Formats: sequence, C-alpha cells, structure tokens
Amino acid sequence: MKTSIAKLAKSKFFVPGIVIGLVVLGWFILILGELGSPKEPEVVEYTANWSQEEDYVIKETPEGTFVENEKAGLTFKVPDGWRVEIGESVGGIADVDFLEKNARLEPEWGFFIGGCAIELEINYNYNEALAESTQGIISYLEQHPEEDEKDIFMDVISVDHHKALKQIGRASSKFGKSINVEILLKEKLCRIRTRPLLEEEERCLQELDKFLETVSIK
Repeated sequence: MKTSIAKLAKSKFFVPGIVIGLVVLGWFILILGELGSPKEPEVVEYTANWSQEEDYVIKETPEGTFVENEKAGLTFKVPDGWRVEIGESVGGIADVDFLEKNARLEPEWGFFIGGCAIELEINYNYNEALAESTQGIISYLEQHPEEDEKDIFMDVISVDHHKALKQIGRASSKFGKSINVEILLKEKLCRIRTRPLLEEEERCLQELDKFLETVSIK
C-alpha cells in the first residue's frame, strides 16, 4: 500500500527523520571532502638562537690568550701572535674572528685578502632535522671510507674527542679551498671556517688544523 506525502508529513517520525537524514548527509559530505582534498603539510617554524657578543669572554693566562663561551661549553685558544675580534655580523649573529697580525679585509665585500684568519659562530638550538642530517652524513662517511678518494669534499674529523664534519669547498683563481667545520654537540652547533688566498692556502689550512687541536669542549 502506498503512503501519500501528506500522510507522511503528518507522521510523528517525519521531522526527526529529516533532521537525522541531514546530519548523516552532512557527515558523509565532510568525510568525502577530507578524503578528496589533500592536506596542507605541517610547517614547523624554526628560529636559530645564535651566540651573542656578550657570550664570549677573553681570558689572559700564563698558557696564552683564550676565548671562552661558557653557555656553549667551549673554549678556544688564540694562536700566538694573533688578535681576536668579536662583533655582530649579518642577522645579529656574533662572529668571533681570530686574525693573524697581517690579516687584511677587502673593504667592499669583507673577504680576507692577506694573512690567515679563522671565524667561528655558535648556534644554541640546532634544529633536530638539521642535526639528523649532519649526523647522517658523518655516519655515512664513517661507513664508507672509500669515499675519501672521491671528489665529495667532505670528511669526518675529531675535535677534542668529538666527531665533526669537515666540508671542503673548491679553490678559485684567487681564493684557496674554503673549510667549514661543524661540531655537533647535542642541540648545539659550533661552526668554524676559513678561506685564505690561493697563495697562502697551505700555510693557513695548517694553522686551522693547529687551532682545532686547542679547542676544549666541556
């Protein structure tokens, strides 16, 4: 027996049935929308917390001059006869420059154009993803020593019994190889770098190696 629309409308189940139907329909459309449209990737904001000028203390001792950053647990010996300059660079990062007495800067671009120089900076909250990437490269190079013979321009070294990643840039017609050493200490990162003139490359890279031997890590 057919039921007319008028009789159905008078039924006590008509209005609740419509409401329930709309709710189910809305829920179904929502589910389809979530399945059909791609989700936006989650963006994790990261702001590096770089060392500041006041974080560094210069100490004169009978053994020589030292630069200490207690917050990072790092101490650096100033090479004999060198000077040290601490100042703010681009982005509010405090650079510590260890300069040979005859080191000179090109006035327009700030490149060293004479003598040897070593620059360092410290990040207190190194991003977890970046840390894993750096550690991954170190682990790979340790497991594949044969890569040292290839032109990959990376090496694993030890700085005060801590593993560090040494990145070696290509030389140019004017400048020698650029060296960037990253010492990863839990969430902290200490970056030490230099790029001498081509004619002074060998001597300045030897000075960098000697400097790294004096780094003390707590």
